[in-house]
Amino acid sequence: MYKLCYLISMKCNRLIIVIIGIWFIQLPGYAQANRSFKVKPGEKVSSAIPANVIYEYPEFQVGTVQFKNGKAGMAKMNYNSLLSDIEFINDKLDTNSLDDAKAIHYINIAKDTFYYDKVYLKQISNKNNVKLAQNRILMLSNRQKIGGFGEINGGSVEVEQQMSSNSNPLKTMVAQEILTFTENRVWYFGDKYNRFKQASRKSVSDLFGKLKPGLEKFLDDNHLNYFDETDIKKLAAFLQE
Repeated sequence: MYKLCYLISMKCNRLIIVIIGIWFIQLPGYAQANRSFKVKPGEKVSSAIPANVIYEYPEFQVGTVQFKNGKAGMAKMNYNSLLSDIEFINDKLDTNSLDDAKAIHYINIAKDTFYYDKVYLKQISNKNNVKLAQNRILMLSNRQKIGGFGEINGGSVEVEQQMSSNSNPLKTMVAQEILTFTENRVWYFGDKYNRFKQASRKSVSDLFGKLKPGLEKFLDDNHLNYFDETDIKKLAAFLQE
């Protein structure tokens, strides 16, 4: 068993915020926001949003990273939905993010399993080679300037993110304007090879159409909302039976 800190290095990417005009953010593939959190000017973003919203677990939990090359590492870890990253505590008690996520086969934290397929996915269920997973992320969805007389001017932003570790500005960013972050949850299905696709009729048919008799009829008979938890779990139950 290798120590995690020797298998993982810190990333050196940037987060770029591009102001593009007065309209609300529309990011393809993201579900409707569940909750919103405002950060006032002068507040540190990572402190203004409750820790129990940012992190998956109240405390860092002992976890294991299994790499595709057969190596493994162990450390205390947590999923950070603000950075959309899994963080670990190294030997110096510093908090860093996992590097080279594409090399990861899966991650076990506490009783949960995470996969990486462009984003980190938390497994919700796994039966008969059909996996249901969810991505949860806090995204910057709106910015409002405060005018010279204290009035609030509306606006919005598009966020281009290249997730990083210590270099990620969101770790230390102090708001200069009123920033709104929204919590998004997106559902994914995966096969036995850990190939995941965001839930939709097309993706489900692509993954399981040849393996699951009656799938097309089930989809025809049930008008599913692929962002609704009840509908998604109904579909998962059919696929996994």
